[in-house]
Amino acid sequence: MTDGLLDFAERAIEALHIRDDLQRLRLHAARVILPPRVRLPTGPPGPPSPELEAFLRANERRLDVGLGAALIVSEDQPELDPEWVVDQLEEWAAEARGPLARTAGATERLAAFNTFFFDVLDIEAAPTRGASRYDEDRLADLLLPHVIRRRRGHCVGLSTLYLALGYRLGLPLYGVSVPGHFFVRWDGDGLRQNIELTSRGAVHDDAYYIDRFKIGANQVDRGIYLQSLRRREVLVEVLNNRANFYWDRGDEARVLRDLDRVVKLSHNFAQAYVGRGFVNLQRGDLHAAEEDLQEALLIDDENSRAWLLLGQSLLRRGAPGAENALTRATEFDGKSALAATYLGLLYQQRGELERAQEWQKNALQLDPRCHTAWVHLGQGALAVHSVDEARSAFQQALSLQPESLRAQEGLVVCELDPHNELPWSALRRFRAVCKEYEGRLRMSPKAHSVRASYLRFLGETAREVDRAVDLANELILRSATVANVELAATALARLDRVDSALGYVQRAIQDARQAEGPDLARLEALDRRIRSATLGARRDAV
Repeated sequence: MTDGLLDFAERAIEALHIRDDLQRLRLHAARVILPPRVRLPTGPPGPPSPELEAFLRANERRLDVGLGAALIVSEDQPELDPEWVVDQLEEWAAEARGPLARTAGATERLAAFNTFFFDVLDIEAAPTRGASRYDEDRLADLLLPHVIRRRRGHCVGLSTLYLALGYRLGLPLYGVSVPGHFFVRWDGDGLRQNIELTSRGAVHDDAYYIDRFKIGANQVDRGIYLQSLRRREVLVEVLNNRANFYWDRGDEARVLRDLDRVVKLSHNFAQAYVGRGFVNLQRGDLHAAEEDLQEALLIDDENSRAWLLLGQSLLRRGAPGAENALTRATEFDGKSALAATYLGLLYQQRGELERAQEWQKNALQLDPRCHTAWVHLGQGALAVHSVDEARSAFQQALSLQPESLRAQEGLVVCELDPHNELPWSALRRFRAVCKEYEGRLRMSPKAHSVRASYLRFLGETAREVDRAVDLANELILRSATVANVELAATALARLDRVDSALGYVQRAIQDARQAEGPDLARLEALDRRIRSATLGARRDAV
């Protein structure tokens, strides 16, 4: 009797899927209440993993996306065993073979695989960026071992898992890239269908992505977007996205390591050149930045971000072509507030202040939340001594991005009196800005852009002369680009360290003459400006 009741209970539980429901509930509770944390790497990266380097150059047909994605992770997190990832993928693939074997035709097979992926495994899309409770969630939602453990991911993380399983099951699946997004396509057995994993396998045709992500016909024809990607290209997407995360963390060395790999692996991946160009731009290596950005534009001449960054670099160098590049950026992305605000900055530097302010206001019409445009608006107001307007703009920038150092710096400069003195409240902000810069330099001692920005701030506020001299020496020792020489010399001249400033400029002039470089005239003009300003100050003193 007892055995019969137990047998009946077992059959009832099986029929009602109670075990499955409890399993899903347990997974959901673990994911929501206590998601596994990710250990972020600290310190400089070690030498490249020989195993990963060899794997990335392996024959395309034998490339296992699951193993490759696991090797990428284990390079910075050696405690994560790639074999565990492969074993888990094999276990899930074996579990999926039964339901797929009972289907007839591509449409049924795809539906069965989606049911297994989303319902049986209970895989879900991660919240949009900014909704995560922990910063490292962004990395976990990208990298395959964490996607498996947490059973959630963003578009690239979900696609990596979906493809790694699908390849093991012999399904005709491919990754597909569009600007800022990634999805999967079934293309075989008489069926071609796009699969939106962030919406539980929703179906959208190519026209949907073309319209939503503003993809040009030329970008499709040249194979830049909406193409069915090779397996190696999927791993390229993982590396590129990891580089983006490391950049936000200030880990420049790992950014360049991953982007250098992408460039070597994929000669048609414009975004890697754009990313590397951005890093070099932030480091102050403007010629290297422009080389990378030009490479990106050879691949995709409609890449608005490449045009924008190229315009920024040329603007910083005072080189011809900045206006054309920024204008092209606005042509290919008419809603780019950043392109508009940098055009405004260009006209401001030319002395066309009314035109500059028009472009800044245009930028804010395009995106009232563009904090960079508010910062530029404040800088333009300071240029015409409209301190109240400048202060209001900087405060608005801070309300949008509280960590914006440029906005905080602007508020400090607004409080300077004619003798470069600061009231007590502004002095507190000045010290807080300096403390933030010092912390960033401790975390990333090779971040030339941070050192350069810190030095510029000390020059603008005429404070901490000894620290400014140290920063200038470190900057030129580590990265003696023309832009950094100009910045260091200008800051030191404002701090009455004219001899040091002219010494930097004269050495750069000698190097430019020997190399017959294009920046000789610019350096000579800088030399004349510093000498002229020094003579004027001495006459005023007399």
